[in-house]
Amino acid sequence: MLDQALLSRRLTGLAVRVAALEREIAAMGQAAGAWWSGPAAERFQAELRHRRAVLAGVRGDLHAAAALILTP
Repeated sequence: MLDQALLSRRLTGLAVRVAALEREIAAMGQAAGAWWSGPAAERFQAELRHRRAVLAGVRGDLHAAAALILTP
């Protein structure tokens, strides 16, 4: 049997990570105007894609953890 308190703490930790990543991605999007030329733009786009992929993974972890908590 899974420890509900442990899963709840993990879910809370993941939610905090998601919020932090969302703030980082939003800030990067706002900074795009200053970086939007040549190689800097390419690096920016690559970093933004990477952060979005990380965020998608964390969201998947949240959904998996929630499913475990809700499963009897």
